[in-house]
Amino acid sequence: MLIDARGNAAEYVIHLTYDVAAIDARRRKSWDKDRGTEIKRRDKRIAEGKEPSDVRDEWDEAEHGLGALFAAKHAEGFKFKVSAPPAAGHWPRIDLLDPIPF
Repeated sequence: MLIDARGNAAEYVIHLTYDVAAIDARRRKSWDKDRGTEIKRRDKRIAEGKEPSDVRDEWDEAEHGLGALFAAKHAEGFKFKVSAPPAAGHWPRIDLLDPIPF
């Protein structure tokens, strides 16, 4: 929604506090947990003779991953950049008493 709201002509940077792979790993874990709850709810409703409730699809990186979203939006002509810490480390140290470079 945020990307679409800015339009494809806007140039800006999306700053992430974690690398995309780490974010997606946590999102997938949450997705899988919620899906498991939905399966149990559905199975209970079926056992009670009620209409089964919906269960979300299994996690699909190409459909649900942030990397896939960013790639798809770039292919549509959006001009944003993504800034994230390196996967193998941390952001460089920033001394808040340093002068602002602009």
